[in-house]
Amino acid sequence: MFGPDLANFKTEIKKAFDMKDLGEAGLLLGVKITHKSDGFTLSQEHYINTLAQEYDLEKYAPANNPLKPNLQRRRNCFCQPQYQL
Repeated sequence: MFGPDLANFKTEIKKAFDMKDLGEAGLLLGVKITHKSDGFTLSQEHYINTLAQEYDLEKYAPANNPLKPNLQRRRNCFCQPQYQL
């Protein structure tokens, strides 16, 4: 919703509700919204950090990932199934 449609929407909704336009959203329900020229990026990092603080999890070390970083996978590198339909 851009341009006059957005302006009209804001005008109409202000008639029904006590509203204040705070501009573009940056954080909504714990989800960080990053505005870019080609779209938006949504991240829950803020929410996760808030939960970690709330439950005092920051003092614990993160678990290691069992996979090697930057592991290159190849297609069809696993065993072929015994039975094929």
